Formats: sequence, structure tokens, C-alpha cells
Amino acid sequence: MATLVVAMVMLGIVKQVDCIPVDQLLSIQTKYEHDTFLPGIGISDSTQRENMLQSLLQYADKASRNKIEQIKLQPDSVNRLSRRKRSAEETENTIDDASRDMLQLVSITEVLSLPVDYPNDVESLYYGDDLYIIITHASSTSNPFYCDEVHVYRFDNQTWEAELVVVQSAPDVQDVDFFVYDGLYYVLVAQFGDGSSSSTGLFVYLWNIDQHPDSQMFFWMQRLKISEPTIVETIVGGDTQFIVVAERPHSALNVEAAVMYEWEGGHMDKFAVFPQANLVSIVPFCIFSRVFLGLASSASDSGEPTAESQILLYNLHLHQFESFQTFTTYGALEMDVFTFGSGFELESFLLVANTYDEKGTQKLFQFQNITIHVPSATLS
Repeated sequence: MATLVVAMVMLGIVKQVDCIPVDQLLSIQTKYEHDTFLPGIGISDSTQRENMLQSLLQYADKASRNKIEQIKLQPDSVNRLSRRKRSAEETENTIDDASRDMLQLVSITEVLSLPVDYPNDVESLYYGDDLYIIITHASSTSNPFYCDEVHVYRFDNQTWEAELVVVQSAPDVQDVDFFVYDGLYYVLVAQFGDGSSSSTGLFVYLWNIDQHPDSQMFFWMQRLKISEPTIVETIVGGDTQFIVVAERPHSALNVEAAVMYEWEGGHMDKFAVFPQANLVSIVPFCIFSRVFLGLASSASDSGEPTAESQILLYNLHLHQFESFQTFTTYGALEMDVFTFGSGFELESFLLVANTYDEKGTQKLFQFQNITIHVPSATLS
């Protein structure tokens, strides 16, 4: 007598669900087509195959009902799938194991120096084997605080040289980002403008990156009328491309806010607005299959350095971002996310650069490391 073990793989852990007795088991294979289900089990007759399928369904249904009843009777004693915290010893062993296969960084060599004046933002992306660098900077040194151009360079990793392929005028540019949608490349430029109403806002350009470098350029697609866009970030939630812009201040709320837009049909539509006083940093990130958005404040509404920053979670079913967690920051300047580990034991951390400590003493930089706890129910 042989047995067929039914197991469930969830978040990197294999958990046995049931054990089914069968008369003869040679091999097993599952496919989506019902005619090839369990082809190697030695069943050729359609009636026998149908009986086996019915048996599998009955066992699965019985196991599910038994598990539900067990949870109802003893909710705390059931060995459910849950995220286990790695111990300090395990962490140290993991680092030791990883270090054996790692190369030690002994020096950093300058590869290239680009002729740009007072850059205030830089992005990079790969297209095929080519590395592209997008830089916003001032075209002259007369006013170092006034950046007015976007330059795109194509870097050749064979010759270690870069050629300028695109120059785009952007008066008082604050930030730049890009996204890829349906195989097309778009560049987002946030700029205060030169005083005219038509030069202020978030500009969306289509970039013909698939053309020869001599023929590449930006094609204007849309301008969002935002008075002072300071930050722009892109994030994908499900099958939706979102663009998040920090507006200072929001025209209707009269306070800093993260304004989210949805890219659909070749243009952006306003999706949501999240008020956040003194917003200085926007960080989109993913943990497993969940999409988060971090918003950091440099000060509270009253101007005190102690502020409540927050993390939003994208609800795929409701198609909206919801408050997930708030945390206290102290004169935050910037934040970012990094991870440690892999698979089911992946741990995520939020790193915040503060200018004050918890006692209100001003510091040059006070780094704050926050562990992001994601319950198993949120990951399912």
C-alpha cells in the first residue's frame, strides 16, 4: 500500500495537508489540463481517473473542514504558518555563511566624471546592454541653487566613456524619475518653473530609448498643474502604475501632501491625496507581494522636530492605499529601506536620517533603524 501526500507550499515552507492511500503509485504529475492529471499513477480508464479526482476533492474538503473546526476549538494550539523571528545566533551564522562566498571590497576607483554643474538628482536604468544616467543640474554656475536642465548620458562599459544623448530644458527642476509601461519608457520631471504658469508642475515625457542615441529625445505627453512639486516617485501596485508627488503646499489642503496619480490610457489621473506636514521623503518599497509607501516628515504641524511619519499599504482588493503603521521621527531628512535575509525569513528595515535625537538635542545625523513587522495575515 502506497500513500499520496498532499502538501501546501506557502511563503517558502512546505506543510503537509493530508496523506491519501492508493493501491499503486509509480509517479505523479499535475497539469492544468484535466486529461493529463496524474498521468503516471497507472490509471488509464476515464472512470478510474474520475474516481481518483473525486477522492482527492473529498480528502481536501475533509481536511479543510477539520482544520477550521480545530481552529475554532483551540485557536492558540494550532500550529499555523507564521513568520519566525531569526535569533541572534542564526543571524551571525547566516552572515558567516554568506561571507564565505562574498568578495571583499578593498577600494573604489573613479570610472567617469561628467561635466555637470551643481547636480541635485540622478537616476540610472538599463536598456539592453546600455546603462543610461539621468541627471538634473544647472546649465551655468551663475546661480548654483537654480537647476534648469535634464541631461541623459549613455555609458559604454567597454570604453568607460559616456555620451550625451538628450538635453531637456526644465526651469528650477527639483526631482526626476522614470517608469516603464507596456514596453514604453516615460520620464517624470518635477519643476518649479521660471515664473510663468506653463513652466510649473510635473511634466511627463515619452522617451524613444529604442532609437539610435543620435535620434533619442523626449516627447511631451502631459503636464500636471502642481504649484511646487518637490519629490516624485513611481510605484507599481498590482497591475497599476502609480506616480507619487510631494506638493508644497497642496492647493486645497494648504499643507504639504503626497498626491498620488494613476497612469491609465496614456495619461495620469489623480488617485488619492495623503496630507503629511513638512513632507521631506517618499519611499515606495515591497515586502514579499505587498506594496508599501513610506512618508517621512521633518517636523510636526507646529514646527517641532518630533513628528509622526507613516507607512501606507496598498490594498489590492479595494484598489486603495491604507494606513499601515505610524512611527516617530526627529527632524527627518531622508529615509530608505533595506532588507536582510531571503525567502520566508526576509527581514525589512526602514532607515531614517534624523537631525535630532529623542531628547531633542540637535545632531549632525542621528540614524534611526525601524524594523517593519508584517503579520502573516497581511502576507496571505
